[in-house]
Amino acid sequence: MIEDVQVEDVQVEDVQVEETPDDHLMRRIETVGEEIRQTTQNRGAFSATVLEHEVQQERKEYSWQYENLVGIPIEPEQCIIALDSVDGRLFVMYDDMTLIEVNLQTKQMVSEINLGDIEDAQELCQGKKTVSFAMFKDLNMLAISTDSNVHLFDYENELTLVTTLSVPNVISVTFIELYIVLLIESEDGSEAKLECYQIDSDEAEASITIK
Repeated sequence: MIEDVQVEDVQVEDVQVEETPDDHLMRRIETVGEEIRQTTQNRGAFSATVLEHEVQQERKEYSWQYENLVGIPIEPEQCIIALDSVDGRLFVMYDDMTLIEVNLQTKQMVSEINLGDIEDAQELCQGKKTVSFAMFKDLNMLAISTDSNVHLFDYENELTLVTTLSVPNVISVTFIELYIVLLIESEDGSEAKLECYQIDSDEAEASITIK
């Protein structure tokens, strides 16, 4: 005869694994790959449109309104890479290194400059094509990539060149907190790599390969 054996319930406590700063950084940059790829497709726009987004909180409905902002000059051989705005200033970046600023209140073009003509940037930028463009508004910086380098400019200080990263084949630049995240395409286009840099460093803090 086999006696009944009573097994007491055993409670297992949850084990929490502390996330290190490196784990946090890697988790953050893993989320931007697809978003960065999509931004590289947003090229060739011929005019800027301002969108006013009105949210009706009670009914949870969204209403979009738009209006023509300003006619942006573009030559047949030019292509608009990207545009972004901050504090009533709209920046439009062309593939030939031309940067246009528009006042969003007056709807007037304020300035037009070729970044290759800026002092300290001429040797690195002249004759190059802009591949991607991004703004880091917390530090008043804008970034562009070419086929051979990534350049950061201070847009509040007469577009002074702040630093250059010697990283080739960067097809997209974005900012996460105080990090620069670069999407780098391989020579044969078979894979891409995400690299993360601190603003004041030319050494990658983290890297992920995307196949």
